[in-house]
Amino acid sequence: MTKKLFIIFAAATALLIAGKSKADELKPLAEAAAQETSPAMMLYVMKRCASAHASVAMRIGDSTRSQDQDLKAAEKRAAAYFLSIGKNVIAETNLPDTDETLVRDISEMSASYLKMMQANYVATGNAMGDQMKADILYCKSVLEN
Repeated sequence: MTKKLFIIFAAATALLIAGKSKADELKPLAEAAAQETSPAMMLYVMKRCASAHASVAMRIGDSTRSQDQDLKAAEKRAAAYFLSIGKNVIAETNLPDTDETLVRDISEMSASYLKMMQANYVATGNAMGDQMKADILYCKSVLEN
């Protein structure tokens, strides 16, 4: 699982640098999830949640503050947890996704989140904008239900 997270981090960083994110703008996750109830949407939500948490961990980077490193570790654990749920959704359904497409999609979504966070930082001085916070809270609510 750690190897897959590293691949996601590396791919998202490469996509961010190259400016090649499929989605210039992500819909709020709650809005996207409300479109339908299906295994495909459940997988999409797991991908988005994994990418949101991975993006926060990537944004923290190599900060030397202990509270930042604690948050980064927690965000990595959350990303890995949503990734594992996504793998379970694929295994339990007949969706055509593979480990490769799962990692690719999460990487592309992470690049979009990182762009969103950077734009919010430039505009407000805080990377965690309203949509990012709402998406993370939505992910938390998914786990609670």
